[in-house]
Amino acid sequence: MPRRSLLCLALAAGLNAYAHAAPEPDPAPEALDRVVVRGQALPDPRFPGVAPSIEDGKVKAGKKSTRVELAAQPTVVENALRRVLARVPGVLVSELQQPAYFNLNYRGLGDPHESEFITGLENGLPIASDWFGYPTLYYLPPIGRVDSVEFIRGGSALMYGPQPGPSLNFVTRRPRFGVESTLRSDHVVGSDSLYQTFSEAHLSGEHIALIADVDHRAADGERDNADYEANAGRVAMAFRVDETSVWDVEFSGYESESGEPGRLTSEEFANSRELTKTPFNRVWIDREAASLANTRMLTENWSLHGVYRYSGLDRTSRRSSAFVPPAAPPSSTTFDRQQFNAHTFDLRAVGDIGEQHTLSAGVTVYRDDSPRERLRSGDLEGGYGGSLVYRQARDTRYAAAFVEAILRFDALTLVPALRYEDVSMGIKEQVQQAGLTRAPIDRRFDRNEALAGFGALYELGGNQQVYANVSQGYRPMRFDDIGNPSSNLAPQNDPDPARALNIEFGLRGSPMAGVYYDVSAFRIDLDDKIEQRQVNVADVLRINSGDSRHQGVEASLECDVLNPGDDAQAPSLLLFANAALLDAEITRSENAALIGNEPAFAPERILRAGAQYRSAGGLKLGLTASHVSDHFWQDSNGPGAGGAIAAVVPSYTVVDLSAEMPINENVALLGGVGNALDEDYYSRVRSDGIEPAQERSYYLGVSLRF
Repeated sequence: MPRRSLLCLALAAGLNAYAHAAPEPDPAPEALDRVVVRGQALPDPRFPGVAPSIEDGKVKAGKKSTRVELAAQPTVVENALRRVLARVPGVLVSELQQPAYFNLNYRGLGDPHESEFITGLENGLPIASDWFGYPTLYYLPPIGRVDSVEFIRGGSALMYGPQPGPSLNFVTRRPRFGVESTLRSDHVVGSDSLYQTFSEAHLSGEHIALIADVDHRAADGERDNADYEANAGRVAMAFRVDETSVWDVEFSGYESESGEPGRLTSEEFANSRELTKTPFNRVWIDREAASLANTRMLTENWSLHGVYRYSGLDRTSRRSSAFVPPAAPPSSTTFDRQQFNAHTFDLRAVGDIGEQHTLSAGVTVYRDDSPRERLRSGDLEGGYGGSLVYRQARDTRYAAAFVEAILRFDALTLVPALRYEDVSMGIKEQVQQAGLTRAPIDRRFDRNEALAGFGALYELGGNQQVYANVSQGYRPMRFDDIGNPSSNLAPQNDPDPARALNIEFGLRGSPMAGVYYDVSAFRIDLDDKIEQRQVNVADVLRINSGDSRHQGVEASLECDVLNPGDDAQAPSLLLFANAALLDAEITRSENAALIGNEPAFAPERILRAGAQYRSAGGLKLGLTASHVSDHFWQDSNGPGAGGAIAAVVPSYTVVDLSAEMPINENVALLGGVGNALDEDYYSRVRSDGIEPAQERSYYLGVSLRF
């Protein structure tokens, strides 16, 4: 153990020292026969933290990826993304204590608010409200349901569709055939009156299998009107027709209600972080989804993967102006309701060409109808109702065709990809907001986009691999860019999508058993960002006038000092560390004062480290530490709200502890401490103020498994 620990430290100091250690290249990877199986595809055993080359018809080779198996760590409570993503370098978690929406960004690409610059997925299908017009994350699957998280940079746009940034895929447990049936029920209590329960039943036969789960979370929060409640449920069934075909059916539902206690000025955060300024504001989310999927072997080496999913999401907020007693409460509140009724169809065929090469091709079709309306009411705590302010009918129509190949030549693998997309978005203003001088909007906005990407892998020998990827991506127009219901958009308003070029070059390897490293350099050029320009006294335009450059280095190191052979029955102590170093700059803007500034939410350093211990008897202990350097929260790099909100988000370091201790084969105790050092910090800022992050918190629970 001491010798392996020293070697891990030596690796951290000089990863490249191993790059020439082996005189012979590793054998070239070969294409393998396929059969219909359950569960996830297996990654390359040399690189367990990298996504498999091919999975569910998707080509993941030639792209930088990180896959984290959640079973290796103690049970995660409250969907805590800081802990879930601790082994994924570079992701900025902009923390909100309530599950009203989820906020992430990466490499300084865009405001993390509602994760608009990251493609959020569940089992490879988008979970954004509207994939194009309103790409916000109001829903995540309960983490108790999730088997693994998969993070793919750059070339994810070629595989999943538009975004200049990466994709984050939550892979849930699937029904499995011919395994032991199980029952699990977790119950947790904690700080701020937290109560969480997650229960799951898995029934398995040779030809039919089923998983059903329910999740409930509720807490009072640290401030008045910071309470929340979230409920979710799922039934997933699998039917094996024969050895070549499996059908999957899934039904799920989710609902949440969250209070919004209001955002604070810098002075209020420093002196009274418990202050509530919006005691009546609430957000309600309701979502349901149903999907049907089929995996079928067409021939010995060709398979077909098809899935259809319907998802409906209803987002309603009640918001009134902030006030602090003895000031009088506001006289009115507004309800904003947006509905999203989306149909997604994805069909992919994948197979081998000759003995070494693989081809994947397919189509994706997406349609969403999204009505929106706003009401004004004089009842600050009342239910939905009031006088109509505006109403819009919105829709998205999208179709894409794509092809990607894996071409293997001895130690070299090439991965070219092409994707063609047709996007049409429509807005019809049925009731226009009073006071606007423009005509009601009734238009369609059509775009065709062609994307290309190229990946490469080269085996150096000694279980080490060079990889590179150059890929295009783009950020579609949002509904608000082409038809904001509260703005005097000029008649000629019609911005183009922002476009991105992602370039990444890296080295990864496993120079000895139990040790894995990955280091890469990257550059992202994001061109034609949409900015707002005042045309005259009344009218504004959303125009393509901003460019930014994002470059840097990412590195990760993992070492199991007790179990290098990955024996599931042996004790394990995984030590990990990762770093993301970023240099980002605004290079062009309609506002000359922004040129040369750092983009908002682009910290120079995100550092993480931790340890995960597992005993032979099933005891699990987890320790994670996350550090984010100071950074600006708006492109102007200046203060907000007339100087009331400081220009810089101060640096912070957060440590989390977690444990799972078996009492016997059926009962385990759960426990943990969040923000163990009680860091007083915030990571989320909007134009109206600061959202305090959670102070030190505790939880204790029991897990029953049969």
